[in-house]
Amino acid sequence: MNNQPPIETINELTVEKVMLNQNQTRRLEAIARWLREIRDSAEFKQLEYSPDVTLADAIQAVGELLHSH
Repeated sequence: MNNQPPIETINELTVEKVMLNQNQTRRLEAIARWLREIRDSAEFKQLEYSPDVTLADAIQAVGELLHSH
């Protein structure tokens, strides 16, 4: 049994931009602040830690998400 909609139906779907609610925006802002605080802390600077994704990458991603909404 084929449960997939016909291709014509899929092509008619519109992409809706999903907006963050106020609580989600505040949480993301707090996350960005905490990530910066961790990145800038003396304790974190003492670590010899080189992950594939850095805190700077995470901060940028959160910032871009906030900026887009």
